Amino acid sequence: MLRAVAVAIVLAFDVMGCARTEDENLFHRLSTKAEDAFPAAQYNLGMLYNNGIGVEKDPAKAFHWFERAAAGGDALGHYKVGCYYAGQFRGVVEMDAQKALSHKLQAAEAGYVRAQHDVALAYTQSGNFEEAAKWWRAAAAQGDAAGFTALAGWHKEGRGVPADPAKAYEYFLIATQLVPEQSIEAKSMLEDLRGALDADAIKASLAAAGAWVPRRSNLTARAAEGIEEAKRLAQ
Repeated sequence: MLRAVAVAIVLAFDVMGCARTEDENLFHRLSTKAEDAFPAAQYNLGMLYNNGIGVEKDPAKAFHWFERAAAGGDALGHYKVGCYYAGQFRGVVEMDAQKALSHKLQAAEAGYVRAQHDVALAYTQSGNFEEAAKWWRAAAAQGDAAGFTALAGWHKEGRGVPADPAKAYEYFLIATQLVPEQSIEAKSMLEDLRGALDADAIKASLAAAGAWVPRRSNLTARAAEGIEEAKRLAQ
């Protein structure tokens, strides 16, 4: 029994050792590509430093590579630079809301859903509801539940968008489809809106919510690849 346990421990450490070696090799191969001024490789090298994969975690070096990637036109690099200016790993750079928004806007305009969410939130917090609504719509179209929740509430109130109980009802329904645990919180909202709609409007909203599907951008799909993109680039 003890021998079996010992063998299992050795095998586990072998697997861990192989994983570390693979990560370190990935880091070294990607470093070469990044030094050759390949923006996507620079962004991914930044992510390795950001997350401590194949190298010791180093936010300052991560930011350096994100900046280089952004300078080369990489939209995800812009997003990460914006995150650092927004306060991620505080102390690496001085927080600057305007720089954070400027960089995240670059990524939002390129189609990255997380950037669109963050930009919408920034405009919401500053009271620019019309601009916020624009970005909530963009994020919602890609499946961002917070975008649908915000727009539903705003269509109910007529804030930043036209008052439209039917659209509010539809958007609340989609939000609950995306995040079922929100259903209880949204129940009173749905019941309240239902009282303002006739049977045909309710039927149309139910049909629209049922037919809705997210449409992810190429950039959002690229971001979802995570380390797989880094591995492909390092080949």
